[in-house]
Amino acid sequence: MSFYKKKTLFGYMNSSKILVISKGNFPKGITHKQYHELDNETINIAEYDIVIINLVDLNQYDIENLYLSKSAITMSKIHDLLWSNKHLILIYDNKDIKLDNVFIQPFKFLPFSIPLKKEIGDTILITDKKYEEYYKTHVNKWSSYLRDDGVFTEKTGLNLFKRKEFEEIYQTMWLSESIAQNGFKQDISFSIRYGYIEKHNRKKVLSGLTTFLQAPNKTNSELAIKTLLSGFGISITTNPPKWTDLYKVPDEDKIIKEIDELETSKEKISKKIDYTVSKLRDETRFKKLLFESGDELRNIVWDTLEAIGFKVNKYDEAKEDGSIEYDKEVILLETKARDNGNTQRANIRQIDDWIGEYLSKKNFEPKGLFIINHDRLKKPNERMIPFPDDVIKYLDKNSRKIIVMTTKQLFDIYCDVKLDKKNKAANIRKKIIETEGIFEYE
Repeated sequence: MSFYKKKTLFGYMNSSKILVISKGNFPKGITHKQYHELDNETINIAEYDIVIINLVDLNQYDIENLYLSKSAITMSKIHDLLWSNKHLILIYDNKDIKLDNVFIQPFKFLPFSIPLKKEIGDTILITDKKYEEYYKTHVNKWSSYLRDDGVFTEKTGLNLFKRKEFEEIYQTMWLSESIAQNGFKQDISFSIRYGYIEKHNRKKVLSGLTTFLQAPNKTNSELAIKTLLSGFGISITTNPPKWTDLYKVPDEDKIIKEIDELETSKEKISKKIDYTVSKLRDETRFKKLLFESGDELRNIVWDTLEAIGFKVNKYDEAKEDGSIEYDKEVILLETKARDNGNTQRANIRQIDDWIGEYLSKKNFEPKGLFIINHDRLKKPNERMIPFPDDVIKYLDKNSRKIIVMTTKQLFDIYCDVKLDKKNKAANIRKKIIETEGIFEYE
C-alpha cells in the first residue's frame, strides 16, 4: 500500500501499515475493524506499524468483544506490538467501563497501568505541535487527566523473563513526553515508552510509543481519527453532497454517456468471454480420456463415442457401462482404468461373461468393446504395452467377437474426426466394428 512519497507530519514513511479499531468509515488505504471483528485468529495487531483504538462510545457488546480474552486486543498482543517498536494510539474519555457488573480500568489490556483522574476543564495547552490540529479542531474541553506515575503490571513479563528474575538483571524504565496539559500543568495527553536498562552495561532498550488522546467533543470520533490519519499521510476526501448533482461541468454528460457505452460493451464482452470459456471447458473435457477413472472415465467415453457418430445406450439394462449400436449390431461396452499396470485377462473374461448373459436373455449375440486407460497417471508414451501376451492369446482363442482399444486411441480418433484430418467418422466407426481383437490406429 502507498500513502505518501515523503516523510509525513508524524515521521512515518509511505510504507506504514495502519489499523483503525473504531466505528465509522475510513479510507481504503488502511485496515479498518470494528470491535466485533477483533478475532484473535483473523488479525494480528503486531503486524501493523500504527494501531489506533477508539475507546469512546463503546456499547456493552463492544466492551465484551474488546476486553474478553478472545479478542485480538490482549495484554500480550499489545506487548508484542510495542516491543516491535510500533505506535499505539488510544482515544479515551472518562466514562466508566462495566464488565460482568464490575467497573474495570479502561486501559486494562495494556502491559502497564495509568492512573486516570476524573475532572473537567476547558483550558488546553498544547505542548506537542504534531497534535495541534487534532486538539484545535476536535477538542475544546478535557474530561480527565493522566498521572505520569504508571507501573508495570505483574503480567507484563518484559522480554519473556519472570518479573523477579528480570528485575535482578535489568532496571525497568519509563519515559514520557507531554502532548497537551490543562491549566494546572497536569497532562491530559502524553506519549510513553517503557523498557529496561541492562545493569552490566547501562544499555537502554525501549518499547514503541503509546499515545493517549482526549476524546473529541467538538466533532465526532470518526472525523478526529481522520485528522490523525491525515498526519500519517492518508488522503482524506469528503463525499460530495447530493445537491451537487444539480450542477454540471461542460463535458460531464458526454463523459457519462461514454461510460454507459463502455459499460454496455463490457457486459457484452463479459458474456462472450463466459460463453467462450464454457466452450473451452466443454472441449478440453475430452482430455479426461488420458487420465480419468471410474464413472468420470465411463462418462467421457460415452460422450466421445457419441461425438464420432455412434448411438450410445447409456446404462443399458443388461450392462452398467452401456452399449453402442451400429447398423444392426449391438456392442456392449466395458471401460477400465488402472493406476499402474495394463490389461488383465480377468478384464476380458468379464466382458465375455456380459456377452454370454446378453445372449441368454435376448437370444441375440452382441459384440464387445473393451476400452482401457492403463498406467493412467503416466504420460502415454511412458506407459507399458496395454495388452500383454496372455490377453492376446485369450482373444485369439475366444470365439466371440471382442474389440480392445485404449482411451489414448479414442482420444486420437476424436481429434482426427474433429479435424477431418485422416478419415471420415463413418470410416472410423466401420473400422472399429469390423476389428476383432486389438484395434490398430496410427
